[in-house]
Amino acid sequence: MLPADFEAVLRRFLTLCENDAALSDFAQKRRGIMQYQLTDRDIEFYMTFGDGQFRAGLGPAPQKPDFIIIMDAETFDGVMTGQIAGPSAGMSGRIKFKGDTMKAMALLKLGADMTRLYQQALAGVLPA
Repeated sequence: MLPADFEAVLRRFLTLCENDAALSDFAQKRRGIMQYQLTDRDIEFYMTFGDGQFRAGLGPAPQKPDFIIIMDAETFDGVMTGQIAGPSAGMSGRIKFKGDTMKAMALLKLGADMTRLYQQALAGVLPA
């Protein structure tokens, strides 16, 4: 179930991503721009990485993204909390991709870190 203050969780998640050592390390070795579109909430956010910098924010990416990930907010939350298997959601059409699939595949390495950071964001926003 989607948190009541989903946008606050998302903002915290993006801030945690920007300040995470593992994501900065990932950005040392790779370069790219990804855009997420959460269709049911009319929310988009981006992540850019390269030269040791990992940046994230709400809204459109500052430059043309290498790939776009499209899903609804429930699917995003479900994948990030482990309630939905990402690969299954992709194969069933709940998650759609556009753009450079090779860069998208490289991001699979970020899955555990992004899940960890999303769950930290949930814990920091939701009442105990």
